Amino acid sequence: MKQLFTTISHEFGTLLNFILAIAQVAIDKYPSQQYYYSIKNTCEIMHNFILDMVDYNDILGRQFKLQLEQLDISNILETVTTLFQEQCKQKQLQLEYLNYIPEGQQIISDQRRIKQILIHLISNAQKFTINGSIIISANQLNDDNVEFSVRDTGIGMSKEDEKNLREMLKQDFKSEHHITANTAGFGLGCYLANKLCLHLSNQQNGLQFKINEVGTTFWFMVSNNILPTSSLNGLGIQKVNKYSYIDLKQTQIEKNVGRRLSRMGSRVSQNSMPKVLSYRGLIDQIKENTESLINEEVNSIERKTRTTTLNRNIKQTMKFLIVDDEMINIIGLQLILKRMNIETDYVFNGIECLRKVQENRYAYSGIFMDINMPLMNGYETSRNLISLYGNQFKIIACTAYTDSDTKQRCYDIGMSYFLNKPVNVIELQKILIQFQQ
Repeated sequence: MKQLFTTISHEFGTLLNFILAIAQVAIDKYPSQQYYYSIKNTCEIMHNFILDMVDYNDILGRQFKLQLEQLDISNILETVTTLFQEQCKQKQLQLEYLNYIPEGQQIISDQRRIKQILIHLISNAQKFTINGSIIISANQLNDDNVEFSVRDTGIGMSKEDEKNLREMLKQDFKSEHHITANTAGFGLGCYLANKLCLHLSNQQNGLQFKINEVGTTFWFMVSNNILPTSSLNGLGIQKVNKYSYIDLKQTQIEKNVGRRLSRMGSRVSQNSMPKVLSYRGLIDQIKENTESLINEEVNSIERKTRTTTLNRNIKQTMKFLIVDDEMINIIGLQLILKRMNIETDYVFNGIECLRKVQENRYAYSGIFMDINMPLMNGYETSRNLISLYGNQFKIIACTAYTDSDTKQRCYDIGMSYFLNKPVNVIELQKILIQFQQ
């Protein structure tokens, strides 16, 4: 079963990688075209569903682990809010977030899983909210715990639906029964979110909810993890405890360049969207049309500024070799790198890679390496490259696999960095800047 989930996630990730790459390049080139944002956001929500499948399988197999890192609360809230901005605008819903976490507060937890939970909750909130608002909040409970909540002014739920949901959240395994007759789903999102919440709170609390006079509020707690000093030695995957690990190589990238780029990219991305007054859809039509005209010009300037600012730290003389058996992955990565004025060559497997490098040994600054390929896979290819040329080439693992075992194997072989598909432009830029240091 694990192999089935892994294969499905990999194949879906490959297809999403291409679509998301085109959307990201299109947004850079045509920032005033709303359709590209919708495509990008939909791809990211679909990718979240893929990650859910993998997590669900790991939880059933009791192999689930958190990937710890220092949280960027603002980035979390901005990212999940942006994904649903257009949907809420079309429904004329007010969508906003409130961050009450003190700036500079260090919280160690799993940022990706927190986003997954919030995406589930916001998706449900906008589905069941006809008018009014959806408010996402982050609050500091104490030095050891923070709380995230999603409050809506939706239709709420009946006593029977509330009872079904509470019963479902108590179960160790998801039964195949609808929570409510008015939806097509079985509540798997809430079930999985509850399991993630338990892990994030160190088994203290799962997903909580209450019925308000108008609408509902869902919330969950995230515990701050203390990293033992011993886990900070070396680079690669380090086990923190039985249920969590830390990727020290990725942590180093975040420390050096990540937070500055993430915040800059997120802030400009927010500003590049048509302004909806803090995500409010209920605004005067004349004012909205006027702002739209102004924003088309502003967006172009902001997008050019963002591209210039983020890319000026990347050497324009670099050239990379892309090794991947899927042409759509190659085209997608080429499009993104071309926007950074970085040249590329490509081959379809490890044998072709070794031949290409032998012919052009000094042509490449680095290599983007897929893992699953015919004739010779990425592991064996990287091992041969390092054996033949030492550290001349920095190898960036580029794969749809997200598990810690795959990451550790890449690092053990000698690959320098790990980049997930679908490729995110900001994550790629972080690696390229760190690549040169």
